Amino acid sequence: MSEQNFAILEKPDTPTANISNNSITVLRNNDKIEEQESSIEYDDSGDILAINKRKNLLEHAYERLFDKQINYATKVKFTSQFNDYNANIRLSNNQIELRLCRKWKQIDKEIVLGLVQSLLLKILKKDRITNNTTQRHESINIDLYNNFVKNLHIAAPKNKIDNILLESFNKVNDTYFFGQIECPNLVWGSPSIRKLGSYDYKTDTITISEALRNCEKEMLDYIVYHEMLHKKFKFSSKGAKNRFHSREFKEAEKKFNNSEEIERKLKYINNYSNAKKRTRTNFPKKRKLGILDFFSW
Repeated sequence: MSEQNFAILEKPDTPTANISNNSITVLRNNDKIEEQESSIEYDDSGDILAINKRKNLLEHAYERLFDKQINYATKVKFTSQFNDYNANIRLSNNQIELRLCRKWKQIDKEIVLGLVQSLLLKILKKDRITNNTTQRHESINIDLYNNFVKNLHIAAPKNKIDNILLESFNKVNDTYFFGQIECPNLVWGSPSIRKLGSYDYKTDTITISEALRNCEKEMLDYIVYHEMLHKKFKFSSKGAKNRFHSREFKEAEKKFNNSEEIERKLKYINNYSNAKKRTRTNFPKKRKLGILDFFSW
């Protein structure tokens, strides 16, 4: 079987937010998630009767999701190499390996099981569960995890705010959101043409491509507006699939002034970039590429 990789964002990318009162909750020390352990049973004479391996997160999540024992070798590792509350999963041959940020050990196990289940559904390409009991478990744990992610912005520190992006954010916030959107982190990313902006739910961060730094203000404001809509509407989930651009999102996006003309320009930029990629012609390497370059070549 070929090797596959999936990661939780993007990721998006998480202290546990209590949905009922918007507070952050963690487990008591004796309820924290522990590494895989084994217990040994003895008879009266001291002889070993059985060695019982405690189920790890993968095994527990899989069995609850699919209502059967897992038929893959499993490996679970908590690591400090990830950003806060990130995780990824890999399927190679007949082994599934799960790696998680160490902070997940402090979070309610039911929420962490939802994270693992959502990764399992992606790596195993299973979008539909037919057993009613399994559907209930899927809904409980994955919904808990998704709601957890949606509320992470409450506790995320807001200490990375670029002045140029803040000016754009405040203008868009006052014009289209009545000033009701809380200011997230606002940072510049790499000078990408294909990905002009993103919103990270876990760190409450809007990242804008460096290529937009010197572009016309209207286009920068539009990209910032698009990412602010992600912060406002969050996402919806069904099984392994997350939907980020709902009908409500798309309708709101059209309310931006002159949005059709801006979208036309963005489509031109995207097509031009793809054409350059197909012809294997490199862009200038001695300077950063900006949006305006696409209208002067």
